[in-house]
Amino acid sequence: MLGLEIEDDHIKFCQADFYAGKFEIHKLGIFSLPLSPETTQFLRKTFRNWGSAVRASIPRRKVSVHYPVFPSHKKEEIHHMAHYQALRQFPYRDINVNYSVSILSRLSQGTRVILAVVGEEIINRYLSEVKGFILPTAVTMNSLGILNFYKKIRGNQERIILALDAEYTNFVITSGGKMLFCREINKGYRIIEEKGVESWQAEILHSVNSFNKEGISSPISGVSIIGPGNIKFLKEGISSLPFDDLEFIYQEDFIRRGEGCEILGEKREEYLLAAVLGLAVMEEMEIDLTPSAIIQEIYKRRVFKQKKQAVLLWTVVFLEILCLFGLEYRRRKLYLRDINSVLRELNPTIQKLEEKKKVVDFFLSRSKMPFFLDIFDKIVTTIPQGVFIQRLEYERESEIRIEGKSSSPQLIYDFYKSLKEIPDVKSVTDFRVNSTSPAENLFSLRIKLQ
Repeated sequence: MLGLEIEDDHIKFCQADFYAGKFEIHKLGIFSLPLSPETTQFLRKTFRNWGSAVRASIPRRKVSVHYPVFPSHKKEEIHHMAHYQALRQFPYRDINVNYSVSILSRLSQGTRVILAVVGEEIINRYLSEVKGFILPTAVTMNSLGILNFYKKIRGNQERIILALDAEYTNFVITSGGKMLFCREINKGYRIIEEKGVESWQAEILHSVNSFNKEGISSPISGVSIIGPGNIKFLKEGISSLPFDDLEFIYQEDFIRRGEGCEILGEKREEYLLAAVLGLAVMEEMEIDLTPSAIIQEIYKRRVFKQKKQAVLLWTVVFLEILCLFGLEYRRRKLYLRDINSVLRELNPTIQKLEEKKKVVDFFLSRSKMPFFLDIFDKIVTTIPQGVFIQRLEYERESEIRIEGKSSSPQLIYDFYKSLKEIPDVKSVTDFRVNSTSPAENLFSLRIKLQ
């Protein structure tokens, strides 16, 4: 897996493993933005044959994070409330919203969650910096990388984490392996060196007070300060932070080079690597902000690859059958020519299928079974012109939830009736249409599979 951290003025990527208490780096790159055409070409060659997952992050400061208590314990209702709350953060028709909700705790009056919301345009602006050489398969915010770095080296302790880069400080509070609170402070070690530690300490205390006001947990007194070796000057400068347990973690103490390690781009000594290292070894994403366009593109590439593999397999089987029947070499040559003709005819058909799937929003990584590929393909082919799918979720092994919009209620109803005609669909329930304006109708429904 590749970790990819995208900032305003640079990118970092890392391929690493974690064992024996350290991150073993196989590939590490740091490049300033914008990338030059020569650098983009170099990185495109570097990742030409990359086939593993790519977990990317955007800055925490670009994401709106809230900690509401929803008056329900049911997962479906919580997601409905989170969806409504996310839309309220960006109440504009021309802005698509990405959000992620994660449960923090169950309370008697409901469920406390962490809700992360960001405009899809913001994510796409950051991803445009890297799509010239690699396509991320998942997107989150950099605070998750910081948290995973800490969990790897210290476990699931209750802690306040302060991760210092040159320009920013990532403030994360964790307990039991979960992120309870996060902020990004626009003061890094370079600003502290120039202007002193007092204003930075004031921001830290303000963040701690903000967390305590949320009432998410009891006050936390342990603090870990993470950064490159050049933050050692802080050890003598910090004086007024009221914490009983304060430790400094220097990233160099937990990094080693693997065999054949590649270090690309700029020198790493001045950069915080905790986030990109945490992303590189992250098993599950607590907050997933992956845009639907990225999921759609990944799906299209995987379907195309599987179709190519199917054609190749069919070709191999066909040749084996010819060999078993002992046909002469000339006959085999004629059949191979026919196969090439079939392949040439299949290519335009495959391209047309790819173009027809304009909106596909679901998480294919949850299932690689051909049955589910067929179901999703049948759903896509039933979408009428003028109906747009905004969200597709696969739930409980046998249910698919779809949300979308259209300018015509009749088109939505036609889509609903078409779904009921799919052979593998047992029923279509929870069908709702909400007319927000004469030109826009939102709808949602749930498909139960046989």
